[in-house]
Amino acid sequence: GGIDARDRARDEDWLASLARRMGEHSQSVFTIEGLQPSWLARRKDRLGYALRSRLAAGLILGIAEGLYVGGLGFMGNPFLVDFGRGVAVGILFGILIGLYDWARIEHGMRSTGKPRRGSVPMFMLSLVVYFLAFALPFAWLWRDSADVW
Repeated sequence: GGIDARDRARDEDWLASLARRMGEHSQSVFTIEGLQPSWLARRKDRLGYALRSRLAAGLILGIAEGLYVGGLGFMGNPFLVDFGRGVAVGILFGILIGLYDWARIEHGMRSTGKPRRGSVPMFMLSLVVYFLAFALPFAWLWRDSADVW
């Protein structure tokens, strides 16, 4: 019933890795709030984190938006049409913001010292993401409802 040697070795390796990461980030006390996506060792893990977390938030907000817009019925569409559009916008926002955050995390890891918040490439990426995330989805999804207004 106790812990076998393999489990103990695996746990010790994980704790040693955590201690190294804490040292790299000048932390001596472990807190959940102190964990950052940049602590993930592999690039694909950081991408997975950014996409999954933002997609989950986008889905929740999309469902809420779909219920709200569909429930109001001010677009003149059937409830399921507006609900589906709200969910689609939420998923699209989640994916786009997830990709944006992943690029931001990667950029911050490559720069020396603190992330350069005002750099031109990240600013241009921000403009593209916001344009794609806000202007295009609304124009595309609600283009059929323009005659209601």
